[in-house]
Amino acid sequence: MKEPEWLLLEVVLAVHERLLAEFGGPAGIRDTGLLESALAKPVNLYAHQSSTTLCELAASYAFGIVRYHPFLDGNKRCGFAAAAMFLELERQASERFRSRRRHPNPGAGCRGDERSAIRDLARAQLAKRLRAALRARSREGLISLAATGLLTDTRVRTAA
Repeated sequence: MKEPEWLLLEVVLAVHERLLAEFGGPAGIRDTGLLESALAKPVNLYAHQSSTTLCELAASYAFGIVRYHPFLDGNKRCGFAAAAMFLELERQASERFRSRRRHPNPGAGCRGDERSAIRDLARAQLAKRLRAALRARSREGLISLAATGLLTDTRVRTAA
């Protein structure tokens, strides 16, 4: 597997801000170091485990943000969005460099009740659910990035 396109701190902060604008909650970051650490988890996992899958890396993003609790509010939403966004960026990157092979919706198959349960899932369990969602090719998404306007192609729009 080629090295993935990692999520940038600025992008995750913009997504968090956008999620708070849409769903409410107090704005602010509790500890930038915790967020940086959460974003480094998948990079470290990729560097030290050669058999790591994209779903495991996405789960690592979600698990790190949810568990480290770097924001005052919206940690589960942001962790979930980071995982979905990472998978979507990787899907788009693979489409740019591969033939016209169709890839499933990276967020397919998970329901809203799973978002609130993400804190209780181990990274491996979340990766397993993400893999199952990828295989399901369902039209239901983890989070509707298109509806919220967070992701249009490989760039993230910030709230004006």
